[in-house]
Amino acid sequence: MNAEKVSAKAMLAMRRIASFIANMISVGGCASAGFAEAGVLVPPTSVGGAPLPAALSETLGFFIRTTGTWRKYNMDITLDDLYVVITGASSGLGYAMAQALLEKGATVALASRSGEKLDNAVHTLIQKGLKAYALPMDVRNEESIKEAATWIREEWKRIDLLVNNAALMMHRIYPNFLTSPKPFYEIHPDVFREMVDTNFIGYFLVAREFVPIMINQKKGRIVNISTSLSTMNMFAPYGPSRAASEALSNIMTAELKEYNIMVNVLLPGGAVDTGGFSKDSNYEMPVTLLSPDIMADPIVFLASCLADGITGERIIAKEFDQWLESKGIQGIKKEHL
Repeated sequence: MNAEKVSAKAMLAMRRIASFIANMISVGGCASAGFAEAGVLVPPTSVGGAPLPAALSETLGFFIRTTGTWRKYNMDITLDDLYVVITGASSGLGYAMAQALLEKGATVALASRSGEKLDNAVHTLIQKGLKAYALPMDVRNEESIKEAATWIREEWKRIDLLVNNAALMMHRIYPNFLTSPKPFYEIHPDVFREMVDTNFIGYFLVAREFVPIMINQKKGRIVNISTSLSTMNMFAPYGPSRAASEALSNIMTAELKEYNIMVNVLLPGGAVDTGGFSKDSNYEMPVTLLSPDIMADPIVFLASCLADGITGERIIAKEFDQWLESKGIQGIKKEHL
């Protein structure tokens, strides 16, 4: 092989590497889609449609997996072209996630039962110059959900991310559930049904209306909010309702994969300060309550192109940094999320 041909091949390789690096620091700092598969980073085999030599591909793959440097080049994440619906968003975890996404530029519909609480929450966000919308919705009512989905179809004509978060908490039905817990056989059937209708069937009903929009657009993301495994086994009917929603998430993951719809579960990782525990004045929390803001970084990550290809994961917000490291996704700085 003459020197001219060697030089040409070297130049082509350098151009491909330059293109690869350009992709790493492109819009939003995200690398090209396809580097994540089933939640695990894989080496790129091509750049800009041109195949990379196997040795170079593996070298870059090792570089990615061991240093996460391609993610270190990430500039501040922007979500300007992202349209999101979050249920149960007028307060607590839902409001915290909505605000985090809005502050990154996303357009967010805060879904909750209509009323002053929802109106005030949205007004506060709009006053900050954020693209927030009120979306009246009762997750237990099929007609209410259908009306909300129709509004999204007609006004937005798309939905990029659905966050199933609306939930009925234990303190809403038993204010003293920590100091005076009821065994399951003393729980009234109506109370049990109400919680299951909200926390489990509500997830099903909402997804049932919004997923067809995603299927039609051939892409989408769903994040189902859950709770710790220990809580699932301690408090009825809250625990069983959350366990059921996680089982449904697993089914969603499998059945929606072919439509390029990614489904993940996100949970705080501990008791959250949403005002409920203070209702039981006789109980002193043995641990410090988590802030609802614990959900901010992981929800921004899951909404961004940094999470392309990641599906079927169960992410604990309190352990988010460790989860990133376990997936070989290193170098994401807090200020970038």
